[in-house]
Amino acid sequence: METNKKLRLTGLAALTVLALAQHPVLAAAGDERKDALKDLSGKSSAAEKATDSASTGASSTSSAAEHVRSAADSTTSAADATDRATSAAGGATGMTPEDVRGIADQAVQNALIARDQEPSAFALGALILGVLALVLALIALVCALRKGSDAKRAARVRQQMDADREHLEQRLAGCEDEILRLGDEVAALRRSASPAPARAQSYAVAPAPSYQAPAAPTAPRPVVTEAMRYEAFIKAYNERRIAAAGATGLAVRNIRDDFINEYQLRGISCANDLARMQQPGMPAAFAEQGIGRADFWAYALPGGRYAVVPSFREYTQELHAQGGGSDAFDSNFRGTSSHNITVLRPAIFQGLTTVEQKGQLQLS
Repeated sequence: METNKKLRLTGLAALTVLALAQHPVLAAAGDERKDALKDLSGKSSAAEKATDSASTGASSTSSAAEHVRSAADSTTSAADATDRATSAAGGATGMTPEDVRGIADQAVQNALIARDQEPSAFALGALILGVLALVLALIALVCALRKGSDAKRAARVRQQMDADREHLEQRLAGCEDEILRLGDEVAALRRSASPAPARAQSYAVAPAPSYQAPAAPTAPRPVVTEAMRYEAFIKAYNERRIAAAGATGLAVRNIRDDFINEYQLRGISCANDLARMQQPGMPAAFAEQGIGRADFWAYALPGGRYAVVPSFREYTQELHAQGGGSDAFDSNFRGTSSHNITVLRPAIFQGLTTVEQKGQLQLS
């Protein structure tokens, strides 16, 4: 009985393999048909192993099954092999050919259902491309947002730097004004602390004898002109101006202060320079100014007159046009600012407000 049972199972497996191989639907199923056949063959092998362990005559039965499979594989006509396998399986197992074909059809349907549940390669590729496109779009959006954020941050940094620079410039201007004010105070203190010239002591002179010798002829005193009085001042100014142009920082201030104190200079500036910007034809109105902020320096001459020269500041277009430079001096100025100034002749002022004679400047 055990041998007959094993023979029936082996015949059924062989018949199923042949039927599935010749089924017209599986010709288009591809890999799904192979998986179904492998599953049926595996089940048949498991049944064979179970029967082998239960009977000592399994070896002869297995040989018979191998003969059946070899006969099925060597069949050249699929229809004849199917009929013979169906008849053999019916005789061996007691099943009709319709039952066998029903089992094969059920296996094919299961394989087709499994194939339909699996996504196709084209759909899977399209899904992957869609995901990649979405990822690239997100990356582009993040880059654009980051670029816009960086531009806004750079604009804020530039605005903050401009504000800081303006604040520092204002503080620097305030410091310069404070330094000039302190310089004026120091100069005033030095002038006030300078000792007054000592008076010559008077001695009693004995009366001359009644006889007087004839006086020797005296040479006439030389005539001291105004130009002779400011000649040394102009020479010193040109030398100090050259030295200041080649110095920097504190050295320039020391040269300027020493020159101011040596000649006891006073400051002059144009008082209506802002109004002259609105009305270019308006005459300059000069007035005394603190020595540190003055545009011109005045050297006192006899009779309330002054020899006036430009300060050590740069000679600019504003100083020339609105600051009174062209009103007090003739020059070769052509619109280019310069520190290199040579005074050929000072301007002569009456007091500190009125130009009596224009000076002469040489700019290089």
